[in-house]
Amino acid sequence: MKKFETMNLLDLLEKAAPLPQKGQSRSQQIGAYLFEHLKHLRGLVSGLVAFEGELWHEGLSTLNTSLYLGINFRDGNQRVVFERVIEELGPLTDRGQNPRIEFAIDPHRLQLSYGQHAISLSTIRDFYLDQNSSMEAYLANQAAWEQAGGIGNMPVHSSGQAQFLICHKFALGSDKALAERVIRGISSFRRGAGTRVSGNVYGTSRGFPGSNLS
Repeated sequence: MKKFETMNLLDLLEKAAPLPQKGQSRSQQIGAYLFEHLKHLRGLVSGLVAFEGELWHEGLSTLNTSLYLGINFRDGNQRVVFERVIEELGPLTDRGQNPRIEFAIDPHRLQLSYGQHAISLSTIRDFYLDQNSSMEAYLANQAAWEQAGGIGNMPVHSSGQAQFLICHKFALGSDKALAERVIRGISSFRRGAGTRVSGNVYGTSRGFPGSNLS
């Protein structure tokens, strides 16, 4: 099992795939496997992110979008194989977007990150206030998750690393956790002052699997 710890997805395909057909190179064979997998992925995500046009009167004309596809490469040859597959596959979304390929540290993941950017969450009170808001629900669920030791409750973050980046002070080069920098108390908002957080739910990262906030 030790040998598999440092193998990336393309290494595993190289080891596991049968001999290529006559006239087909090994890189073409591996590329064909990747193509079929990414075609399935495109069917899952092409219409996944909905745009709420009523939130911004200019609509899609001012919407900045980004699509990143992360994968680990051992060398330039592996990257060339993957880039050829992406070029053959074409757009991944209903709006004709091609992904930007980024190097992933985790050798075992093929990860797609999709974002649409136009409206700052710092302008939406229902999100950033520490009471009657999305962040109040986040604080409550994170506190329950930590108190239970990750047993029985749904995790708040998508991974232990996401929890570390969001909850741990100094993780992002600041003396405040990211969540503390986002949340504003009602009294602070009225004074036009800085941030305030009710209680302290921020602990060290645990490597629990997760599903929601990342």
